[in-house]
Amino acid sequence: MNILPKTDLDFDQLAGKVTESFFSGESSLTDGVIKVAQDLELNPEQTRRLVEKTNTIATVRMLKTAQDRKAEFALAGVDEVLNKTHSDKEDLEISKEASEQAGPAFFPNRRKDRRFEQVSFPRLEKVASEAPENPLPAIFRLERDLAALKQEKLASELKAQDGLDFLISEFSKYKSPDFSKFAGEAVTLFGETAELVLPKMAEYLNEKPDLEKVAYVVDDSTVLLQKFAGVVNDIHRIAELGSEIGETQQKLENSWRAAKDGPYKNR
Repeated sequence: MNILPKTDLDFDQLAGKVTESFFSGESSLTDGVIKVAQDLELNPEQTRRLVEKTNTIATVRMLKTAQDRKAEFALAGVDEVLNKTHSDKEDLEISKEASEQAGPAFFPNRRKDRRFEQVSFPRLEKVASEAPENPLPAIFRLERDLAALKQEKLASELKAQDGLDFLISEFSKYKSPDFSKFAGEAVTLFGETAELVLPKMAEYLNEKPDLEKVAYVVDDSTVLLQKFAGVVNDIHRIAELGSEIGETQQKLENSWRAAKDGPYKNR
């Protein structure tokens, strides 16, 4: 389900292929994820994302199709996959450290991303600042800020999608909660944002709830509504970051233009 904007990789499609290979008997979920991660040279955070997405899709499919609702199967293991795909312990330590420092919405490790390859903003700022009346330090700071904003936006998108995946899996279970009741309570609590998300969830679940507010006092402490609240907060943050990225991008373009028309005009 793709409610959020696309990131660089279509994890739904990749995880779907891994799951299809598993159910056709071609490979285990773990082996399938390992192959995709190695073929695409995914970084540790992208690999973790693929493991989570694959396990969610496989679980939902099993619950929908298996005659025995208690049937068990081996999910893909994050540690097992990373031990195969990222033997470089430094990579994993950097990814782990970033996760611990930034909390639940940590920045994905983009160290191997070509867009940020061999870029050291502090070093560039230091070198550039040695020249008198040099506009480059400010430009490099904007470049750094823009990169950080884009990483935070990607992390927020993945976090929100993870929350939606959790909700989808809960409502796909045997004897699942009443989705119509949940939808009404969500609209009551979160208004227009809920009305944007719930139709997509309903379509995926083959439900047709009436998105009307309920008349009673909603208990917002339930697990499902707490999870939905997190998704709503992430969606709001994604919108804010989109605006900040646009403003920073404009400042950066203006700064480059000023630099070309100023000290660097004849260089």
